[in-house]
Amino acid sequence: MSGLRAQNKADKEARIREAAWALFAERGFEGATVREIAQRAGVAQGTVFVYAKDKEDLLAMLFADRLGAVVNNAFQTLPPDAELLDALLHIFSCFMRFYEQDTRLARSLVRGVLFLEGPAAERMHQLNLPFLFQMAGLFEAAQARGLARPELLPLVAAANAFAAYFMALASWLNGLSPDRAAAEGQLRLALEHQLLGVLLPSPETVALNPTQGSAS
Repeated sequence: MSGLRAQNKADKEARIREAAWALFAERGFEGATVREIAQRAGVAQGTVFVYAKDKEDLLAMLFADRLGAVVNNAFQTLPPDAELLDALLHIFSCFMRFYEQDTRLARSLVRGVLFLEGPAAERMHQLNLPFLFQMAGLFEAAQARGLARPELLPLVAAANAFAAYFMALASWLNGLSPDRAAAEGQLRLALEHQLLGVLLPSPETVALNPTQGSAS
């Protein structure tokens, strides 16, 4: 009986996750209601709150699951000999390809997770903090190779790189960049400027090309 109960609980959770994701895609995060999610999942409205504290927590749970998989794939497919700029672009391009699958849903998701509170904010913190430490590891590796300034704070540098990525993502999702390729070009240019203050002068230091990465 305990095995059946566990299976039943897992089935309900899977249906709730699937229903919520579909409704967020159809109506946007703001437009979807917990009542509609429960109806589509075939459960009582109160059952939704067994798995998530509120709609924001449900969004954070779904977002963290999917983006967590993207993070894992990005680092697993990262070429071991990639230079710092290429490594950063590889990881952030994985994110942008994820959002490109449904830009309308992406706008709703990004808008929805910006100012979360309570359990939802904690879910996102559990995703974001390990990711930033992974990013910081890229800067630490550059320091170990003698390519980055020794006084550099890797975690701060990682946060700055993420900020550049987020600005490019927001520009794209807001329609200021016409497509993903243009957004990635904007991101490349921003990261090139950042790395001018990070990398030590050497043959491997990024060379800034004013035309490279411009949106066209």
